[in-house]
Amino acid sequence: MPTGGISLNNVSDYLAIGQVIACGGSWIATTEAIDNQDKQTIARNIQNIHSLLKNKG
Repeated sequence: MPTGGISLNNVSDYLAIGQVIACGGSWIATTEAIDNQDKQTIARNIQNIHSLLKNKG
């Protein structure tokens, strides 16, 4: 399972590899966002990855 360097911009590339069924996603809720209780950024990141994966079918 790939975990390093994963972002919204490249997660689709990793998931397109047949042997990869999941990827790490620490970028969704970064330490900074958690420390700052930045729920808006975390929610936006969740919405973005959800939309991306939903559209990939």
